[in-house]
This record gives sequence, C-alpha cells and structure tokens, in this order.
Amino acid sequence: MSDLREQFSDNSNQVKEAERRLAIQTAYLERLRTSAGHTKAAEEALEVIRDILRGLYIQRAQLRRRLGSQKHAVKKNPPHRSAPCRSSSSRRW
Repeated sequence: MSDLREQFSDNSNQVKEAERRLAIQTAYLERLRTSAGHTKAAEEALEVIRDILRGLYIQRAQLRRRLGSQKHAVKKNPPHRSAPCRSSSSRRW
C-alpha cells in the first residue's frame, strides 16, 4: 500500500506543478491578448497543459479508488485475534 501512497504523493506534486504552469500560461495569454499580440502558440501551449492536467486528475481519481479499496479490504478482513481471556471473577460456577 505504501507504493500507492507514494504514487499518490508523486501525482499530487505533478498536479501542483501543472496547475502552477497553467496559471502562468493563462496570465501570459491574457497579456498577449491585451497587447494585441499573436496568441495561437500560447493558446496551443495552454491546451497541452490542460490535457496534461486532465490526465493527472484522472490518474489521481484512480489512485484514490485503489487506496480506498485497499483500506476497505483491510477493515473488512482485520487480522485474526484470539478470543479474549476471561478473568476468574467473571466465571460462573
């Protein structure tokens, strides 16, 4: 399960970085539009970043499901415990 947690952590870092790049690219595109600059390349780069981010969000959802199903399996099948010991005072004679 720690491998899934590691993958989830890596994914979260990638999502944060992609969101940061998306914000930067969006701001750049807006500056180009205000200055009547050529925006086609910036728009295409923005779409690429959005596609990457979409894929990362899908991956995150899948990792969450896998982590959740493993947690559920652990709760459903807890480790076997022996019967509790009864003290002599609780015995009925």
